[in-house]
Amino acid sequence: MYLDTSRDDADTAKVVEPRWHAARETLAEAGCDPLTVHALEDAVLDHPSRPGRHGLALFATAGEVVLRRTLGTPPIKDICAYEPLPHVMPMIAQLARETEPDTPITDRVDDGLTEVVTHLSRGQVDTLLLIDDPSSTERLWIGPDPLQLSDDPEVLNAAGVRHPPLVRADAAMMRALTAADASIALVAAGEHLRGGVGARLRFAEVRR
Repeated sequence: MYLDTSRDDADTAKVVEPRWHAARETLAEAGCDPLTVHALEDAVLDHPSRPGRHGLALFATAGEVVLRRTLGTPPIKDICAYEPLPHVMPMIAQLARETEPDTPITDRVDDGLTEVVTHLSRGQVDTLLLIDDPSSTERLWIGPDPLQLSDDPEVLNAAGVRHPPLVRADAAMMRALTAADASIALVAAGEHLRGGVGARLRFAEVRR
């Protein structure tokens, strides 16, 4: 969940509570369990208040908030998502914008979602290059292993994964990056990357 916690006076409740109530309804409609909703509510309403413009990123599961991160600026919009994988891309993109410029593409990279996902599943990616597109609806199928991801469910079926869940593509790729000890760099929207994604490869022995 991403929430605008900006306030102009000392009465935080008047500002934040209505935003939280809207978020709570969205989470409930998405099927989020009551214990997790309650944990998020405590984390939002008990968060130390301060004046000015800022935001809050929260990640929770099974009745527990596992990460609470204050954002230096409010999120572009309040976001609530209840899915098998955490929706971390808005936080990563915002923190990157606050600390470093977009990365120019100065060398050859492999691009296109299918190609990049194939490299990710083999542990070959050194750096994922991504154009941050909040409107993207791309999704991938995943297995229990972080490197099990594909745009074709039959690929995972052949690997013994039955009924793989369909998740946000950026969430699946971020999980794979973490497992492969790889990095991510955001690139400007004007850069040409097929599907908005590319990869610099290790060109080393593939991890097994």
